[in-house]
Amino acid sequence: MYKLFGALGSPYSMKLRALLRYRRLAHLWIDGSAAREALAQVRAPVIPVLQYPDGHYDNDSTPLIYDLEARHPDRGVVPSEPAQAFIAHLLEDFADEWLTKAMFGYRWLEEVDQVQMSRWLAFDNLKGGGWKPARNSLRCSATGRSAAWRWSAARPRTFR
Repeated sequence: MYKLFGALGSPYSMKLRALLRYRRLAHLWIDGSAAREALAQVRAPVIPVLQYPDGHYDNDSTPLIYDLEARHPDRGVVPSEPAQAFIAHLLEDFADEWLTKAMFGYRWLEEVDQVQMSRWLAFDNLKGGGWKPARNSLRCSATGRSAAWRWSAARPRTFR
């Protein structure tokens, strides 16, 4: 079974997690301090880190996606037609390298978003700490907005 070490606040972790779910590859989602420990297993200490069933570790979401594409041809994400595959690669590279800039801008430019995201990232990093702290930290009283995420105390979780 694959083990995916990542964080909910990481777009690259979420991209690889979405791929594993779409491809229906059994995996264990691991976050928090265990994800930080996995960084020692790879050359570049960035998440996500994927541990393969044979025990070796690798990271960088795009090469991992292409490796999984080669290992598991069912439910592929790269089109077989060359022109469509080129466009898919181009869009993936653009989103991977440039749309994250907009995402981080939306997360941190406005004060209300800075408060929201700093609380959410701390909540994620500290594994929740219970429902009441989660409910209070995910509420943004300045605008009346609140996050509509479901949190589960059962981590790590296995997906099939």
